Amino acid sequence: MSLASIEWRRGWRIVIASLAGMTFSNAQLSLLGLMIRPLSTAFGWSRAEISASALISSVCVLVGAPIAGRLADRFSPRVVALLGVVIFSVAQVCVGFSGPLIESWYASWVFAGLAYAIISPVVWSYGVNRWFDKARGLALAVALSGTGIAGSIAPLLAVQGIDLFGWRGVYFSIAGIGILLVLPLVWLLFRMPADYSARRGSTLRTSSEGWKNIRNRTFWMLGAAIALLGAGMGTLAVHVQPIMRDAGLSAQRAATFASFMGLSQVFGRLLVGQLLDRFPTRLVAAVAFAMPLVAAVLLIPYRGGTPESIAICVAIGLALGAEVDVMAYLTSRYFGLANYGLSYAILFGLWGVSFGVSSVASGAIYDITKSYGLVLRCVILFLFFSSVLVALTRPPPPRDQDQDQDQEQDQDQGQAREQAEALERDALQEAVRPADFG
Repeated sequence: MSLASIEWRRGWRIVIASLAGMTFSNAQLSLLGLMIRPLSTAFGWSRAEISASALISSVCVLVGAPIAGRLADRFSPRVVALLGVVIFSVAQVCVGFSGPLIESWYASWVFAGLAYAIISPVVWSYGVNRWFDKARGLALAVALSGTGIAGSIAPLLAVQGIDLFGWRGVYFSIAGIGILLVLPLVWLLFRMPADYSARRGSTLRTSSEGWKNIRNRTFWMLGAAIALLGAGMGTLAVHVQPIMRDAGLSAQRAATFASFMGLSQVFGRLLVGQLLDRFPTRLVAAVAFAMPLVAAVLLIPYRGGTPESIAICVAIGLALGAEVDVMAYLTSRYFGLANYGLSYAILFGLWGVSFGVSSVASGAIYDITKSYGLVLRCVILFLFFSSVLVALTRPPPPRDQDQDQDQEQDQDQGQAREQAEALERDALQEAVRPADFG
């Protein structure tokens, strides 16, 4: 039996739990584009005001994700995940009760954004990385495919839900799913390997090592590439449905096309996961980061045709499916697992803030110009330079070296502890030695 097969036999449970957690945690953001028109009709809010929700959430993730990542490093991803599911469910209830004041909507998204930081891909990918090495790319792809499942199912269900019990009921439903389904599943299946507690002890004594990545040139090259990617995807993911509605499509038809984004997210994530296990990491990342260029180019002359609508949504979905998986994989291969939570949280936060800023800026530019033309041309530039930057980064350490990074750190820490204990014994013996009176 191959090492990859052994890893899957031992670690499939955490992949299932992470898949459920990712699906749940991404339902709220996947519905933002769909909610723009109902909220505008109900309260008279502009597109820029509603799109600011993504920015608020992204800033909260930038602030909260490093804290959640450090807690996962110091304690256990399992504890953080369970706590996050409960808090995020409560946050959905708060979103459902918000309005008619825009300030109440923003306040609920602050709460939801901080809650999302606790159960962001940082936590789910952390657990998967601890169980998998040879099959890490595919395992991450399956676990993080929840984003695609949420993007595929949530808009279609939400359209029906809005007709039946209003937009507030959609958020109440998300909260109920979290408490009744996701929480028990995470409790049962999201567990760390048997040797995790011993390895965590070493991590607790090397917490300062995680900050060394911030002084690493490669870290910031990847950060810049990821930020540019987020800037491009913030416009495409949030505003593609409003663009379709502006072209004359009904809400149901736009949601149907949007469901292709979710399906292609799953396919794209699985495909890229397989490629990451077989081909150079940075080249796979460069291709993945360039995929949404197709959507941006097609949206400039968009007229609502079926073939182009499907192509646009598939291209966006493939990119959304690949990007989080690629970020997690790049972090684990370039910077190791000893302080993975902090490193990935910072990169994911950069992506999130760029995603949110671009979605708000795009809405504001549309409110002024009544067109997305300028925005889409900027998106093309962002995505192009993102792909170039990640292609120019240095290759990651060899897999065997990466696999042994944490073990080497554990050995170094063990040697340091042994030396300290020896010094303490010598000092104690010296203190109790009988005095020599000559």
